[in-house]
Amino acid sequence: MYCIGVRVMSARPIFSRDADLETIRHLDRTGLILLSAMAIVTAILSGVGFVNQFPNAGLFEFSMAVLFGFSVWLIAKMFWMGAWILPQFMLGGSLLAAYIVVAVIGFLAFGTVSYFGNQRAIAGDISQSLSQEARIDELENAASAAVAYADSLRAIEAELSAQAGQSQAAANAELSGTGPTGVGGSGPVHRSLLAATNRYREATRLVSGKLADSERIASSVTELLRDMRAAREDTSLGPSELSSELKALSGQIIVAVNQIRSLDVAGTARSAAQIIAQGVPNQSGAPAFSQARISEIRSEMASFARSLEGQADSLAGSVPDSSRAYTLSQEEHLINNFLRMPGLSMAALFFDFCGWVVIGFRFVAYRALRRRDEEAHAYQYDAYLTRADLNRVAAMAHHVSETHRMLETMREVSTAFPQIDKPKNEDQ
Repeated sequence: MYCIGVRVMSARPIFSRDADLETIRHLDRTGLILLSAMAIVTAILSGVGFVNQFPNAGLFEFSMAVLFGFSVWLIAKMFWMGAWILPQFMLGGSLLAAYIVVAVIGFLAFGTVSYFGNQRAIAGDISQSLSQEARIDELENAASAAVAYADSLRAIEAELSAQAGQSQAAANAELSGTGPTGVGGSGPVHRSLLAATNRYREATRLVSGKLADSERIASSVTELLRDMRAAREDTSLGPSELSSELKALSGQIIVAVNQIRSLDVAGTARSAAQIIAQGVPNQSGAPAFSQARISEIRSEMASFARSLEGQADSLAGSVPDSSRAYTLSQEEHLINNFLRMPGLSMAALFFDFCGWVVIGFRFVAYRALRRRDEEAHAYQYDAYLTRADLNRVAAMAHHVSETHRMLETMREVSTAFPQIDKPKNEDQ
């Protein structure tokens, strides 16, 4: 008596070996067609991408593009067909590892060539546009940082202007007799206050001049950035002309930004501090009370100069980085913009990668079939049954039962009607 074992997979259909074989046969029939189609697609895109590398492609470039695309098609067919027959050999562990190493190295070479060709065809213009816009933004950020650094002098200018105003007010009070000495007229203290006012104003003019230079340069940078964006919108410019125009304008912006940096904000603040630190001249013959007031003026100026020195040291440690000129290759800007255009990037990648996905499906299917056969051999029965298999078994059992019943019925009929022997000699 035979026992039939059935393994049931919960919440999933169960498949027989025949069903597995039919699935693999269907994959074999359609997989090669898909691989051939994808090889043609990636070859065409790679050829178009090859042409896109040249702004003014001619007959020679188009001929090379056809040859390049045909070569990519041959390489794809060779790699994919070689990997397609892998399950039929069922390589052992060591041989499979060696195959994977060789396939990965080969695919990296083929995939790199094909992927960037596909990318140039699918998203080359978009990536170029993104890189140009990113370059403009980079230059604008560098200019803004330089201008903001130069604008740090505005706070120092305001302080110097306020000190000059206070010193002038004190000098006016001294002249009118409402100052600390209580004596009107132009005396030693009044002259010292005027000298201090002149020092503050001299330092203010120095700082204001640097700020005016910064504003002038910043205005030219703004105009150059506007020209760069206008050039990108100018449809009359070809790719090479646009690239040359943007490169020339970016060079001018870099020069302007470096000019702002060369204003030496920290050095300007330190120079202003040195002007204030000179103090006021000595006033010979001044009474002791006036000398004391003049000493206070010098002390206030020295304290303010030290404050400016501290601000100069702080500014010296926060100088923005300088901009530099560079040109990105097509591959570089495609890599830089990979994540900024994920849909187009993944589309170009999957034109090559999907072929390996199909091959992987086939390899897994064959390995699963072999594992299933080994398991069935170990248990001495087919481990998986379909509903059709069960229906066939039930039909066979029903047929056997009907046949048995029919035979029993025939036996009963022959018992009810026994056969009558015929006489040997009917004439006798």
